[in-house]
Amino acid sequence: MTGAVTDVAVTVTGGIPREQADAARERVASALQREGAAVSGARMTLHRDSDPAGARPYVADFIAFQGGRVLAAHGTGATPVEAADAVAKRLHYRCAR
Repeated sequence: MTGAVTDVAVTVTGGIPREQADAARERVASALQREGAAVSGARMTLHRDSDPAGARPYVADFIAFQGGRVLAAHGTGATPVEAADAVAKRLHYRCAR
């Protein structure tokens, strides 16, 4: 199954380097493409948690619209890319529904 994927708009806070934000965007966009998820309004927020001493201080929040329903996922990780990978994994399960 294939579908058109709208580019994922990414908002970054907390000093996350642009290269890591771009890699995170690619991970989520690739996951949507693999799932054949035709979405609109795709956006993700990446930030560092207020307690950076935690094991998973980076947070990624994703939201989009797919066929009239909201598609949302949240993930955390040791890096911004790991947080995006967690979002991609959750999107796999959400798209399978």
